[in-house]
Amino acid sequence: YTELSQAIKLSEIYNGSASKWDWGTIGNVRPSFDEYWAPYLKIIKYCETADDCGYDNSNPWKRPNGAPAGLGAVFPLSRTTVVLANGSILVVVSYAGQTGSLAKYIFVDTNGSKKPNQYGKDGFFFELEEGKGLMPYRYSVLTETEINNNCSKNGDGGYCSAKLMRDGWQIKNDYPW
Repeated sequence: YTELSQAIKLSEIYNGSASKWDWGTIGNVRPSFDEYWAPYLKIIKYCETADDCGYDNSNPWKRPNGAPAGLGAVFPLSRTTVVLANGSILVVVSYAGQTGSLAKYIFVDTNGSKKPNQYGKDGFFFELEEGKGLMPYRYSVLTETEINNNCSKNGDGGYCSAKLMRDGWQIKNDYPW
């Protein structure tokens, strides 16, 4: 989280507020990644396939209950996936949301392609918030109950980064693992 936050802040010095960045258009997200993100990250390689990242299939992540999560590791039309020097995998995603707006979020697999590849254990979601920078996904709009229900063995696991941040980046006794 810290390394990615620092890279974003550095990019903002040269490119303005991250909340105003162009995340590209559907089918053409890579040029925006190369402008706003790449110069400020220590990228080992771009993943053109899941195998390039070391994953054994294109949808490697699971939900807390073990069910497939559905997020594809590589989908060049709507995301850019890279391996960072620290071994983590970063996926910057933009796609047409249900309302027609561009949905934007960041996914980090903290230990790269190594197992468990599970939301809330080594896979975490973030977004860029106006005036706040990098934040856990939906952090500012969710209640404590919503976060706790989602970050549970029966939940989706997508809000576990919010739970960790609210707990001071500590895994407390109520963390589900």
